[in-house]
Amino acid sequence: MSNVEAKIRISGKVFGILVDSERAIAYKEGKTTNIMEVLASTEVFTDVKKGMRAGAAELDNSFSTTDVYKIAERIMSGEIQAAGVQVAAEEVLEM
Repeated sequence: MSNVEAKIRISGKVFGILVDSERAIAYKEGKTTNIMEVLASTEVFTDVKKGMRAGAAELDNSFSTTDVYKIAERIMSGEIQAAGVQVAAEEVLEM
């Protein structure tokens, strides 16, 4: 099990979370619906690589909530990084 980034662009800003790669794929495929099992961290980042966390105001403005789990569900509709390659949501569903 390795941790990878899932990310989404909203209003020109990128938000990311760290997820377990295998569980993220299972989530995308509908094999699991529990977002808590997918997350490797409960932090939402504006830049995962630099460790830059998103602020509460930023999250509320972009997602209309600061609930990490609701935000994570929304981010999981975006892209996940798999083995150093960015994979679009549609491609993951085909795996």
